[in-house]
Amino acid sequence: MNIIFFSFIRFSLTPYFYPYAINDTERFYPFYTYFNFEARDIGIKNLYFSFSGNHFYSDTVSEFKIFGINLLYSKNIYFINLGRIFTYQGAGSFIDGLKIGFNLEKLEIFLYGGKRVFLPFKLDNLFYKENPYIYGTILKSLLEPFKFSLYFNIERNDFIKDAVSAGFSFKFEKFLTPFLSIGYSFIERKIERIETGLNYVCKEKFYANIKYYFEEIPFKYLYYLNEILPKKNRHRVLLNFHLRRINFLTPSFYYRFLHYEKKANYFHLRRINFLTPSFYYRFLHYEKKANYFYLNLRGKFLSLGIGYGSVGERKQVLYYLQFYYNYRDFVFNFSYKTFDDSDYSYFLNSFIAGMEYKGIKYIDFLSEIRFFTNHDYKRDLRGFFGVKFEYGG
Repeated sequence: MNIIFFSFIRFSLTPYFYPYAINDTERFYPFYTYFNFEARDIGIKNLYFSFSGNHFYSDTVSEFKIFGINLLYSKNIYFINLGRIFTYQGAGSFIDGLKIGFNLEKLEIFLYGGKRVFLPFKLDNLFYKENPYIYGTILKSLLEPFKFSLYFNIERNDFIKDAVSAGFSFKFEKFLTPFLSIGYSFIERKIERIETGLNYVCKEKFYANIKYYFEEIPFKYLYYLNEILPKKNRHRVLLNFHLRRINFLTPSFYYRFLHYEKKANYFHLRRINFLTPSFYYRFLHYEKKANYFYLNLRGKFLSLGIGYGSVGERKQVLYYLQFYYNYRDFVFNFSYKTFDDSDYSYFLNSFIAGMEYKGIKYIDFLSEIRFFTNHDYKRDLRGFFGVKFEYGG
């Protein structure tokens, strides 16, 4: 008889209320409860289990969604991972399936396979009729100071033709670090993703990074109401400089360039028996360019930034302010910014003020108010109010 024991256990429960605007006149009042559980050495040494999910409640919907359920057994030279797994290379998505890895000194091999998962916080399942199966392998070489990886990936569904892709990445691990990653589609017979750049770290002086990123997101197999979503070509250039701390400030400089383009050319339905019905031609072209650069001064509690940005024909001075302060059992934060720093494709005016109380063991009280205007809303006021219970860890 096995004795069940835990060398590590963590459980957290976070219910919160998050009202927000659907548009300028309508509001939505959902209530969320997030669950998370982790345990290690469950009766068997080196066996790890985790589970997470979210219950969503509103005046019209009450449902529970599973974010992840995972079982992992690992030893020094291999691991077996069963459940909801994220595949970093090729597929770039969660799958329900199996992943096996082998560590052979300076060489690592990973094999994975399963069915793509559409998580509750993503909208991909609006466009897929069926979840495709994904299979792949990753090979990593760890011959320092070089790091090299190669992947091969197949995405298969009866509704679509197979999407076969491969790619490689290279990195030189020293203070001057060039890196290159390329993804290739065998279906389209062309490169669909490039990521390259250079990192430079001068100890105790400054850090510099330049990065170029290109991606063509293929929507050739996403069907919704007999329409095709266009391909998106995206070019991004990122440039960062972080200087060493001068007195109580740490200055840094950022530059972002984004070229965003949509194209649509043709589309046909799946083959039914020996016929392929309903063919038509459509062309769409849309283009947007954005430039941002700003200087940021960061201190212990306060961060200030000013810069300049342009999106299309519109130009604007950028401001950034963030305040973060601990006082006894309270944590206060406040921020204001005039740009979207997730993809730098539009301007906004965003105010966020929050407070967290940590004075009770295992329990945190959370609150935050957000107000912003952007290209979708003239105004949007959102509140976040919750309690977080966490045990273990």
